[in-house]
Amino acid sequence: MGCISGIGRLVLIIVNTLSCLIGLALLACGAVIKYFLGQVLKSDIFDKVLETAFKIFVPNNEAPKTIEFGPLTDGVGIALMVLGCLVLVISLIGICAACCGFKVLLILFMICVGVLVIAQIIVASVFLPRNSKVHDAAKDNLINKLSTDYDRQHINSFTISSDVLFMAAQCCGVNGPLDFTTPRTSPFRIRPTLTSLL
Repeated sequence: MGCISGIGRLVLIIVNTLSCLIGLALLACGAVIKYFLGQVLKSDIFDKVLETAFKIFVPNNEAPKTIEFGPLTDGVGIALMVLGCLVLVISLIGICAACCGFKVLLILFMICVGVLVIAQIIVASVFLPRNSKVHDAAKDNLINKLSTDYDRQHINSFTISSDVLFMAAQCCGVNGPLDFTTPRTSPFRIRPTLTSLL
């Protein structure tokens, strides 16, 4: 029994050490995205890259000067930092429980992992099905945003990001080309082979 217990401790330490490294990496990526990526995106170098890319995607229009990436980089950075801290703390609890043999920490570790597994199951069951209320609400909001903010005449960050997304996914609109109610909002000549985004 002592040999099996020792192997279990070793496996727990190795797995949690790897999880610790992943948590540190997430924390570092989040900090870079939150504090440094926004500065890079505001630099002159990025403006030149954006202008060149814009000329490729939208040849007859001038690149916008007021694209703001702050909300995107801040939100993603904070989410990654929080996730990294959570993984790091749980991994450290697991390492301490395995190294020191504290049953209280081992029970706390098992509870934390169990709660995370249950949370993942709940999130997956709510967000993954195509007919979920969350999915339908997101589609409705995106369709409304397309009808109000997507404008090929006055290019904005939403129009650019939508065009890039549509080209990458080889589709047009959320449900299909009919999401574009007026001819001026159509991103390109609509081919019948284009499918919907969602």
